[in-house]
Parts: sequence; C-alpha cells; structure tokens
Amino acid sequence: MKKNTCLSDSEKLHYLQSALKGHAKQLQTVNDSYSSLFEALKGRYENKRLIVNSHIAELLNPNKIKFESAFHLRNLIDSIQSHLRALKQLELEPNTLYESMLIFVITQRLDDEPRKQYEMELHSNDLPRCYKFLDILIKRCQALENLQRNYSLGKKERLFSEIQIISRESDKKTLSFMFFRTAPNF
Repeated sequence: MKKNTCLSDSEKLHYLQSALKGHAKQLQTVNDSYSSLFEALKGRYENKRLIVNSHIAELLNPNKIKFESAFHLRNLIDSIQSHLRALKQLELEPNTLYESMLIFVITQRLDDEPRKQYEMELHSNDLPRCYKFLDILIKRCQALENLQRNYSLGKKERLFSEIQIISRESDKKTLSFMFFRTAPNF
C-alpha cells in the first residue's frame, strides 16, 4: 500500500485505519496522516529482535504431541514451516540467524538480572551480534568476580581478627588447626 502511487494519502490512511485492530488501533489519532500513523506503527511494532526471538522460541519449544495422529503431526509440521517462512521473510543471513538462535538459547538459561542488563545495554531493536552479547556477559562476570573477591578479602580480615583473639585464649595447636580448616573457604 505504501508504494501504491494510484492511492492518495487519505485513501491510504483510510485503508490502514480499517486494517488496525487491538492495541494498534489505539495508536491512531484524529489528526494523523498516513505517513505519521505508519511511522507510529513502525516505531511501536518493528522490533526485529523481538520478532526473531518469538519465532525461534516457537521453533525450539513446539507443542508436544501427546498421542500420534495425522492431525497433530500436521499441526506441528505446519507450525514449524510457518515460523521458518517468517524467518526467511526477514531475510536474515545464515550467520545472523545462527547467532540469534544461540543468543536466544543462552539468554533463556540466565537469571532475570543479567537478562535485564543485556536488554538495557542494547541500543536498538536490531539483532545483536554474538561478540556483543559475549562482551556484555564477560563484563558482568568480571564485575561479579571483583565483588566476590572484595567480599572474600573482607572475610579474610574477619578470619584473621578471629584467629588473633583465639590465639590469646588458646594454644598454637588450636590456632593452626582452625587456620587450615578455614583457609580453603577463601
């Protein structure tokens, strides 16, 4: 419709408005032109990453067939083919699709906090690359390691102060036994 030069902007607007349903219908205003409404819809719904991830999720987690029948098997095949066609329509390079699937699977294994951080570090709706995703995970891992190291240092200081207190009250055997027993926990 956008490329149809035979239609005026007001006709395009009319056709676009008549096709809208649900939440998309709520985006329109009285003063919209075709191009402003189209851009609003595009801004709201053109999230390539979300679209690709939803198709990947359906491909990786299809409905389980509880008992074999031609009907259920046909539904599974149709669903898989539908999602594969949709991904093909997005014209993804094979490496981009591979990376998107890999990132999707890995993010499903993360807890909520790193997933949220990852989403916040992405600056667009475009598909991220594996190296960027791994950079984000590496930075988070390094931060957690540094925090854990700092916590462990604080724990060592507390342990040594406890040992000093005990050394005044106990003999050397008790002190060395406690030190070797506690040291592996650093």
